[in-house]
Amino acid sequence: MPQNLKTFGVSKEDVPSLAEAAADVKRLMDNNPKPMSVAEIEAVYLKLLDM
Repeated sequence: MPQNLKTFGVSKEDVPSLAEAAADVKRLMDNNPKPMSVAEIEAVYLKLLDM
């Protein structure tokens, strides 16, 4: 089972566009218990990248 995003070929350079795309998914953001900024989403992606 994959352990991090690198397994899927994701690089640090991909994180900003992934975070922007995630922030644009209104259905998911509306159902998230905590509002998140793009910077917070980027931080999550960076943690998942280096796990």
